[in-house]
Amino acid sequence: MKNTYNIPVLILFYLRKSKINKEGKAPIYCRITVNGKRAEFSLKRTVTPSRWNKDGMCLKGNKEDARTLNTYLEEVKSGIRSVENNFVKNGKLLTALSIRNTFQGKDEIKKSILSIFDKHNLEMAEQVGTNYSAGTSKRFKTTRKHIARFMNVQYGRDDMFLEELN
Repeated sequence: MKNTYNIPVLILFYLRKSKINKEGKAPIYCRITVNGKRAEFSLKRTVTPSRWNKDGMCLKGNKEDARTLNTYLEEVKSGIRSVENNFVKNGKLLTALSIRNTFQGKDEIKKSILSIFDKHNLEMAEQVGTNYSAGTSKRFKTTRKHIARFMNVQYGRDDMFLEELN
């Protein structure tokens, strides 16, 4: 695994002017960039483009709506930085997509070794008689049992996630 501690995570807020609604307001988007790869998502907020400070990535003015929105933008930025810090602390690989998914609560589905074997064996069982023999299917089931027994003896665990393998 590569050292991801020194990779900068860039956060940008911008208006998507191509999606201006009937009221003349544009949606605000957040872009996370890590190592040149981008992940974007909508903040589900809209503003009048003339009130947007492009350089400061915030709403111009000192009215209540500007203060509220700018506070929200800071909270989003802080939340993304918190996710980034947790990734670094736990030694996870930093990618723009994984940061975005974690921030939005869409964590990646973790796949385990035996769940993948079970899926494969189920697909094999459906194909028995067409391309594969019953003996082949039986061998895959036996291999699954051996792997399960190995993990139990070697690691004291019933199953492992793929990301735990080295």
